[in-house]
Amino acid sequence: LAQAITAGRAIGREIAPELNSTPWAESGPVIERGLDRLHAAYGHLHWVHVLNNAATIALALEAGGGDHLRSVALGVMTGWDTDSVGATIGAVTGALGGPAAVPQQIARQIGGVLHTSLPGGDTRLIDELVDQTLTLRGQMKETSR
Repeated sequence: LAQAITAGRAIGREIAPELNSTPWAESGPVIERGLDRLHAAYGHLHWVHVLNNAATIALALEAGGGDHLRSVALGVMTGWDTDSVGATIGAVTGALGGPAAVPQQIARQIGGVLHTSLPGGDTRLIDELVDQTLTLRGQMKETSR
Protein backbone atom coordinates (compact mmCIF):
# COMPACT_ATOMS: atom_id res chain seq x y z
CA LEU A 1 0.00 0.00 0.00
CA ALA A 2 2.78 2.40 0.83
CA GLN A 3 4.03 2.00 -2.75
CA ALA A 4 0.74 3.53 -3.90
CA ILE A 5 1.79 6.78 -2.26
CA THR A 6 3.38 8.92 -4.94
CA ALA A 7 7.07 9.05 -4.09
CA GLY A 8 7.46 12.43 -5.78
CA ARG A 9 5.14 14.07 -3.29
CA ALA A 10 6.35 15.39 0.06
CA ILE A 11 3.95 13.16 1.96
CA GLY A 12 5.13 10.09 0.07
CA ARG A 13 8.78 10.89 0.69
CA GLU A 14 8.03 11.34 4.38
CA ILE A 15 5.86 8.35 5.24
CA ALA A 16 6.74 5.72 2.62
CA PRO A 17 10.16 4.87 4.15
CA GLU A 18 8.61 4.32 7.57
CA LEU A 19 5.79 2.19 6.18
CA ASN A 20 8.11 0.17 3.93
CA SER A 21 10.89 -0.39 6.46
CA THR A 22 9.45 -3.67 7.76
CA PRO A 23 6.56 -5.68 6.35
CA TRP A 24 3.77 -4.93 8.81
CA ALA A 25 2.30 -8.40 8.72
CA GLU A 26 5.68 -9.83 9.74
CA SER A 27 6.49 -7.30 12.43
CA GLY A 28 4.13 -8.64 15.07
CA PRO A 29 0.79 -7.47 16.39
CA VAL A 30 -0.13 -4.07 15.00
CA ILE A 31 -1.28 -2.70 18.34
CA GLU A 32 2.04 -3.63 19.97
CA ARG A 33 4.49 -2.76 17.22
CA GLY A 34 2.87 -0.91 14.35
CA LEU A 35 1.20 1.78 16.41
CA ASP A 36 4.23 2.05 18.68
CA ARG A 37 6.39 2.63 15.59
CA LEU A 38 4.03 5.32 14.33
CA HIS A 39 4.15 7.08 17.69
CA ALA A 40 7.94 6.83 17.75
CA ALA A 41 8.19 8.28 14.25
CA TYR A 42 5.44 10.91 14.44
CA GLY A 43 4.61 11.40 18.12
CA HIS A 44 6.30 14.80 18.15
CA LEU A 45 3.77 16.16 15.65
CA HIS A 46 0.48 17.85 16.52
CA TRP A 47 -2.41 15.39 16.63
CA VAL A 48 -4.01 16.89 13.51
CA HIS A 49 -0.80 16.93 11.41
CA VAL A 50 -1.13 15.31 7.99
CA LEU A 51 1.95 13.07 8.19
CA ASN A 52 1.06 11.12 11.31
CA ASN A 53 -2.54 10.73 10.20
CA ALA A 54 -1.68 9.74 6.61
CA ALA A 55 0.74 7.13 7.95
CA THR A 56 -1.96 5.91 10.34
CA ILE A 57 -4.46 5.56 7.50
CA ALA A 58 -1.96 3.67 5.32
CA LEU A 59 -0.99 1.34 8.17
CA ALA A 60 -4.59 0.64 9.17
CA LEU A 61 -5.65 -0.10 5.60
CA GLU A 62 -2.69 -2.43 5.09
CA ALA A 63 -2.98 -4.21 8.43
CA GLY A 64 -6.78 -4.36 8.27
CA GLY A 65 -6.62 -6.43 5.11
CA GLY A 66 -9.77 -4.92 3.64
CA ASP A 67 -11.87 -5.59 6.74
CA HIS A 68 -13.86 -2.40 7.35
CA LEU A 69 -14.26 -2.60 11.13
CA ARG A 70 -10.75 -3.88 11.81
CA SER A 71 -9.21 -1.18 9.63
CA VAL A 72 -11.20 1.63 11.27
CA ALA A 73 -10.48 0.27 14.76
CA LEU A 74 -6.75 0.06 14.07
CA GLY A 75 -6.74 3.61 12.71
CA VAL A 76 -8.46 5.21 15.67
CA MET A 77 -6.23 3.40 18.17
CA THR A 78 -3.47 5.95 17.57
CA GLY A 79 -5.47 8.55 19.45
CA TRP A 80 -4.57 11.30 17.00
CA ASP A 81 -7.23 12.77 14.69
CA THR A 82 -9.53 9.80 15.22
CA ASP A 83 -12.70 11.11 13.58
CA SER A 84 -10.94 12.12 10.36
CA VAL A 85 -8.82 8.96 10.30
CA GLY A 86 -11.83 6.72 10.93
CA ALA A 87 -13.94 8.49 8.31
CA THR A 88 -11.17 8.31 5.72
CA ILE A 89 -10.47 4.63 6.34
CA GLY A 90 -14.19 3.86 6.23
CA ALA A 91 -14.56 5.75 2.97
CA VAL A 92 -11.61 3.93 1.40
CA THR A 93 -12.72 0.45 2.47
CA GLY A 94 -16.25 1.26 1.29
CA ALA A 95 -15.04 2.61 -2.05
CA LEU A 96 -12.77 -0.38 -2.64
CA GLY A 97 -15.21 -3.04 -1.47
CA GLY A 98 -18.53 -1.48 -2.41
CA PRO A 99 -21.61 -1.45 -0.18
CA ALA A 100 -21.00 -5.05 0.89
CA ALA A 101 -17.73 -3.99 2.55
CA VAL A 102 -19.58 -1.93 5.16
CA PRO A 103 -21.14 -4.15 7.84
CA GLN A 104 -24.92 -3.87 8.05
CA GLN A 105 -24.84 -2.79 11.71
CA ILE A 106 -22.84 0.27 10.63
CA ALA A 107 -24.84 0.98 7.47
CA ARG A 108 -28.12 0.79 9.44
CA GLN A 109 -26.91 3.33 11.99
CA ILE A 110 -25.95 5.77 9.25
CA GLY A 111 -29.25 5.18 7.47
CA GLY A 112 -28.09 6.59 4.15
CA VAL A 113 -27.89 10.11 5.58
CA LEU A 114 -24.88 12.39 6.01
CA HIS A 115 -24.97 15.29 8.46
CA THR A 116 -22.46 17.87 7.30
CA SER A 117 -21.43 21.49 7.19
CA LEU A 118 -20.86 21.26 3.41
CA PRO A 119 -22.66 23.81 1.22
CA GLY A 120 -26.03 22.61 0.01
CA GLY A 121 -27.66 21.64 3.27
CA ASP A 122 -26.70 20.13 6.58
CA THR A 123 -28.47 16.82 5.91
CA ARG A 124 -27.67 15.05 2.64
CA LEU A 125 -28.67 11.67 1.27
CA ILE A 126 -25.62 9.54 0.56
CA ASP A 127 -27.18 8.07 -2.60
CA GLU A 128 -27.66 11.59 -3.97
CA LEU A 129 -24.03 12.46 -3.21
CA VAL A 130 -22.90 9.28 -4.98
CA ASP A 131 -25.02 10.16 -8.02
CA GLN A 132 -23.60 13.71 -8.07
CA THR A 133 -20.06 12.37 -7.78
CA LEU A 134 -20.58 9.92 -10.65
CA THR A 135 -22.09 12.70 -12.77
CA LEU A 136 -19.06 14.90 -12.11
CA ARG A 137 -16.76 12.00 -12.92
CA GLY A 138 -18.47 11.57 -16.27
CA GLN A 139 -18.24 15.29 -16.99
CA MET A 140 -14.54 15.29 -16.12
CA LYS A 141 -13.92 12.35 -18.46
CA GLU A 142 -15.72 14.16 -21.27
CA THR A 143 -13.76 17.36 -20.63
CA SER A 144 -10.41 15.55 -20.62
CA ARG A 145 -10.96 14.00 -24.07
